[in-house]
Amino acid sequence: MKTLLLILAAFAAIPASAQEPVPALQKSANVDINGDGKADSVSLSSKTDSSRFTITVNGAKLSVAPDSFYDGVPGFQVLKLAGNSKSRYLAVLLVAPSDNRETRLYLYNGKTIRPAGTVPGAIVAPSGIAYSEWWMGFWQCKAKFAPGANGTVQFVPQAAYYVGKSGTVKETFVIRTEPTANAPAVANVAPGSKVELLLYKPLGKIPTMPEEGYYLIKTASGQCGWVNFKVFGKKIPDLPFAG
Repeated sequence: MKTLLLILAAFAAIPASAQEPVPALQKSANVDINGDGKADSVSLSSKTDSSRFTITVNGAKLSVAPDSFYDGVPGFQVLKLAGNSKSRYLAVLLVAPSDNRETRLYLYNGKTIRPAGTVPGAIVAPSGIAYSEWWMGFWQCKAKFAPGANGTVQFVPQAAYYVGKSGTVKETFVIRTEPTANAPAVANVAPGSKVELLLYKPLGKIPTMPEEGYYLIKTASGQCGWVNFKVFGKKIPDLPFAG
């Protein structure tokens, strides 16, 4: 799980105009982190233009050296997530020059600080439900994350992921009844026609790259079918890929 989430971060570059606002961040706070009813002294320190950072809670320290792909640590959020009724999470945001973002989560048990998951993008947690968005080449993937049995925040799979983009077909291709290469054909998409990309189904459990999965496409005549990106990617040249 951790490795796959780190892969996601490598593809989390979102154009600034498309990003959700970064949640309010801080470098220090006095807040009850472990749920014992007492305020904890929390601070985050990092060097300029570096992804290395140190979290300190009541004197306990944890130093982290993420991949050098990231070069800034603007601050942390304190999150209360549904599914973990006692503790609060320290959610440390990492950023990169290409506008990539990643969130590292941590828990404090009153004595030590431990990692509690990695999430691509910046977390938004209305009503205690954690969501994040990351860029998938020409669309944004939005997913939910929730605490597991040990409190570590984990990815919550969906049946498919909403895309909501459109393009013009340059060369015909086949859409099918199921997201497999040998499923029955629904239609041959006509060159010059406008199509809508509705949903994305990754080849694995977690969306990683836009090329690694099937898309549900709606044709100009209203027919819907699945097709692998590697089949149609070059045949719809005006998809809004970030440059």
